[in-house]
Amino acid sequence: MMATSHATTNATTGHRSGATRRALTTSRRRATRTCAEVKQPGSGSDGQEWSLEKKAMWSAARKAMREKRVLTGKAEFANRGGLVVGIDDGDVSYQGFVPVSQVDPARFWAEGVAYGEETTLESWRKVQILTGIVGSEVRVIVMDTNRASESILLSERSVNVIDYMNSHSVGENVPGRVRNLTDFGAFVDLEDESGKLNGVVGLCLKQDISWDRIQHPDQVLQKGQRVVVKLVEYDEMTNRLKLSLKQTQMDPLLETLDTLLPPVFDEAKVVPMGAPLPGLLELVEKLIDEDGIIKVTAGRQAQESRVVSQDLELWLTNQKVEDGYNLIARAGRMCQEVHVITEPTVSTDDMKAMVKRVAKKVY
Repeated sequence: MMATSHATTNATTGHRSGATRRALTTSRRRATRTCAEVKQPGSGSDGQEWSLEKKAMWSAARKAMREKRVLTGKAEFANRGGLVVGIDDGDVSYQGFVPVSQVDPARFWAEGVAYGEETTLESWRKVQILTGIVGSEVRVIVMDTNRASESILLSERSVNVIDYMNSHSVGENVPGRVRNLTDFGAFVDLEDESGKLNGVVGLCLKQDISWDRIQHPDQVLQKGQRVVVKLVEYDEMTNRLKLSLKQTQMDPLLETLDTLLPPVFDEAKVVPMGAPLPGLLELVEKLIDEDGIIKVTAGRQAQESRVVSQDLELWLTNQKVEDGYNLIARAGRMCQEVHVITEPTVSTDDMKAMVKRVAKKVY
């Protein structure tokens, strides 16, 4: 019987607690022993038959892994580390291991475990729920094969992602619920059209949470909060989803004053016309000195819901104006319209260049 390499097993499982690693290693050994309980190669037809069968098993598992093919198996054994699943893949049969982290979390929710608590269950409760799966069919994909330790790593959870992406596309806005917050981003459980969680989790990196600069995701989000996020990337090799919360909102740098102050004004946002934004007069004076500029007028003011920058910034809008261009000046939460009348020969590129030159002089 072939021995399982502790070094290889621990490297495959990654960073886990000692108890979990031991449970995982024990479960893999159980699967390995079952796969290896055939006569060792030797002289005669029996040894040759074992060798061919073993080769066919590894070939089938690796082929299924490359194709990311969904397989149907039967749960045969469980402990706190996960499940041993028997696979019938055409003419070849083999066993693989589903770590508890790759078991569909809906199985825990169905047993009364509260959302988000399935990862912190006591060992006896995990074993109890996993044992209840033994004997039932399980849909999995092969995530990894390690011939040195004779282990085949399976995932039930990844099948949920495949099913989900069969009915959704990158670029869609989808509902979800914040599962966990980390220094680098937020993990979001995605919901189906009925609002039901289905064990599909995506990652929204910190820089994709808000258009504002934030130090930690908890400045914007809370665990359990319902959100709408955009599916921005699906890695079919790893079955990982990348999400964006900020892409469901308009980029503040692309907003115009007409967006902030629509035809039916939001009275909470309208600011009585007062003194121009700090530094705006100096900026206007520099603009007037540019060739092709006839007149510059400071116009409407508005207050935004979020701070874009405390410094005064000047942006060219995409509004079509017959006699020139409209700019937006921003400082903190305040913004102000600036109308520039130009000679007909001043192009959009010319105006952009002027804005850049003026900004450098003033800032």
